[in-house]
Amino acid sequence: MNEIANGAHQDGQQPLESAPLFICSIYCPECMAPNLDRAERCGLCGAITRWETEADYDARKNEIRHTARRAVLTGLAEVCIAIVILMVLGNVAALSLAVVLLVDGVRRITKGSRYEKFE
Repeated sequence: MNEIANGAHQDGQQPLESAPLFICSIYCPECMAPNLDRAERCGLCGAITRWETEADYDARKNEIRHTARRAVLTGLAEVCIAIVILMVLGNVAALSLAVVLLVDGVRRITKGSRYEKFE
């Protein structure tokens, strides 16, 4: 009788460890703020940081990483186009377009690189 109260089964085996009820991300999927307390929502932006199943979490993680890779590739393409514009045209109008493309491209690359590390 005492063994049952302590959590052991009548046959002497210990109960199986239960799976966690929810899966929480280490970072917020929207702003990448650390989710140190494993809260349901991000303390900064309010985005959901908890999923019901590991499959739901993995699907969201894969979606975020896919979008991040696409952003990095788009940023690299913008930087390359800006360099080509500067080399081919080389005038003031081209310079302003190239600067816009360079700034946007670098922003996409850095943000995409951060989101590729989402856990």
